[in-house]
Amino acid sequence: MIYLGLELMHPTIYLFSAFLLCAIASIVTGSSWAIVSSLGIALIGIASGLGVPLPIAAGAIVSGCFLGDKWSPLSDTPNLAAATNRRDIVQIFTSMIPTSGIGAIIAAAAFLILGFFLPHSANTDTSGIEILKSGLQDSFSFNIFLLLPVILVFILAARKVAIMPVLAGGVAIASIEALLFQKMSLVDLSSAMWNGYVADTGNEILDSLLSRGGVMSVAELIMLLFAALTFAGIIEKIGVLDAIMEKLLSIIHNRPVLIFSTILTTILTVLLSSSVYVSIILNGKMYEKAYNKLELDNIVLARTTLESSAYLGGMIPWSGGAMLVISSLNVAAWSYVPWVFGFYAGLLMTIIWGFTGHFSAKPLPGTLSDEET
Repeated sequence: MIYLGLELMHPTIYLFSAFLLCAIASIVTGSSWAIVSSLGIALIGIASGLGVPLPIAAGAIVSGCFLGDKWSPLSDTPNLAAATNRRDIVQIFTSMIPTSGIGAIIAAAAFLILGFFLPHSANTDTSGIEILKSGLQDSFSFNIFLLLPVILVFILAARKVAIMPVLAGGVAIASIEALLFQKMSLVDLSSAMWNGYVADTGNEILDSLLSRGGVMSVAELIMLLFAALTFAGIIEKIGVLDAIMEKLLSIIHNRPVLIFSTILTTILTVLLSSSVYVSIILNGKMYEKAYNKLELDNIVLARTTLESSAYLGGMIPWSGGAMLVISSLNVAAWSYVPWVFGFYAGLLMTIIWGFTGHFSAKPLPGTLSDEET
């Protein structure tokens, strides 16, 4: 899919292509950080050769990476939002179609239009694209069947099959294809599943992009989530969340205001804690009773916290994601933030959807019990 995306690269549609390619790669891998620090580096180098202003190019890259991360069944943030609010992740994706779904279309259109107005270098250098494509061709055997795992995951997810069997099916087909088409041994395949795949293409950028995965790669994340959940549990138990919510409910009397308040406190929590995970957990717990009181489906709560926080992990300079963006893409702090169209378009649609009354007033079928969560 990365190879096919690189085929789309052209100076005029660079921003649109970079946005689309990063979104696809992040959906497939479930990691915005991985794509920023690998494919993002390649794309920012290509932007320099094409004469595209780097802050704008970085905005397109960040928009795509964090959009894909938010829509990936492999990603931590949508799974965390689903678990915190006891909902199925497929319901989360469905609920985001009118918000970040439409927002993605708006952002893609904006990058496409902007590309026609930007100055481009007279001597465009596309050698970086060719080097990446050549490295992929030399290292892997390509055929149409390699798209099967991705197609399977999205078809089954769209049919609302439970996410664990979906991912297991994707891994199973990918493993068979690795044995058949890439000539991996069972020993190497087992090692990749546990410790992650280590690429050796001879291209540093490609190796960084392709070397990842494995069971052990999520150990640090699990510990971080454990700490965040413990912190949220403590402040909930001692009554901090109830005290805050009591004050908020004294000024919140309708659903649109409740949604807007959720957006503001979710953003504020990310600003103060530098953690998207902490923000999703705390606001999900804090607003649960308020949404129940106003008979507003908590799928709206899950969607609102996710839409308000996911991008900020790559935009606030003192957060880990933004530090990675700044160092990887070699852009100044805040310089690319105005160009992250994906965030603004998705947030705008979330506000519009809230204030026009387009939300679920009754719980959707499929709400998970505490035991199932």
